Amino acid sequence: MLVWMKILKKNILMCTHYKSSRTPRKTLGFYLASSALSMGSLLIVNLPSQGVSLDPRSHSSKNTQTIEGTHFRAEFTNHYVTAGDPNNYVVNSPSFFDGVAALILNTSLGERDCSGSLLSSGKYILTAAHCLTDGEGNLITSDSVAVFNLPLGPEILYGNEFFIHPDWDGNLIKGNDIALIKLNSVAPDNITRYQLYTDGDEVGQVGEKVGYGWTGIGNTGREFGDWQRRKGQNRYDALGDLMLTDLGLTPRVDFVPGSMLVYDFDNGNAANDGFGVLYGIHDLGVGDGEVNSAPGDSGSPTFINGKIVGINSLGFGLERDGRSADIDGQSNSSFGEFSADTRVSLYSDWVARTQSIQEPNQLVGLVSCGLLVWLSKKN
Repeated sequence: MLVWMKILKKNILMCTHYKSSRTPRKTLGFYLASSALSMGSLLIVNLPSQGVSLDPRSHSSKNTQTIEGTHFRAEFTNHYVTAGDPNNYVVNSPSFFDGVAALILNTSLGERDCSGSLLSSGKYILTAAHCLTDGEGNLITSDSVAVFNLPLGPEILYGNEFFIHPDWDGNLIKGNDIALIKLNSVAPDNITRYQLYTDGDEVGQVGEKVGYGWTGIGNTGREFGDWQRRKGQNRYDALGDLMLTDLGLTPRVDFVPGSMLVYDFDNGNAANDGFGVLYGIHDLGVGDGEVNSAPGDSGSPTFINGKIVGINSLGFGLERDGRSADIDGQSNSSFGEFSADTRVSLYSDWVARTQSIQEPNQLVGLVSCGLLVWLSKKN
């Protein structure tokens, strides 16, 4: 299967991957980039003019953007990396995670790789909006291939209908990075389907993260992509509001409050505890199972209690008042860096409403059944 996947993807311009824990990073700045930014779309950020500058710059095969202010510096990017040997994080089938797919997306800017997960209807895949759009939030994807890794080999499903959150404008910092892909046919019953986590108590909880992005070890960051499905854990340390307001951004103006769940990449050392060093929120991680996102992991799910709680959106390095927890000072998913997921509980109503609008027959059927039950009780 690996050979087949490599041949299929040889012309793909963009990739997203997971990386594991074992190492730290650089100055208060923000290093921000989306797992899907390998294709060259720019991040548009509306920042206060006072003491803040945006410095988009090319970093490897993707665009990395830097935001600088009087006391901070931030650079954004995306991917999954592991704490230890990446081979120990590979998820073989059969598995509960067989419903997590590698996505191959045909866009006007070339092919892209992302990840996504099959929803309970069996007809829709949940992913990140930035996988499907350009830097201004315009849909540029014409068709998609979803590859599910199953015990008897890959199951390939196609989709060419895409639903982007109406408030997504290409700005990763603003939020709303969520989208649905409608499959051309209902997925087979042997592919795992998932429900959404809606409790709103995500911060402080450990989630299981699964994706097909680049990999590597925490000390050195992302290193290679082999199209294998990997999983690991991390704890949500805070909402994105904490950092965004620190950057001088205004809630409801520059970003959607409560729309991002943020975590750092720990290796057990206090010097590389990002939230501990910069914000006094101390947590040394979950041990060898800890992972961070990387290119190709865009759109990949995080699970709590078997339900999708987050969608991988972006990764970043951060410097604050000359302090950083980053082990190597580079935006490469290494120890001491941060990542952010779209908070699914905030968008669960949109996901449900979008599916019901697209499947009116199912909705009418449910309403009819409810009416019959009500009439029978009345009589």
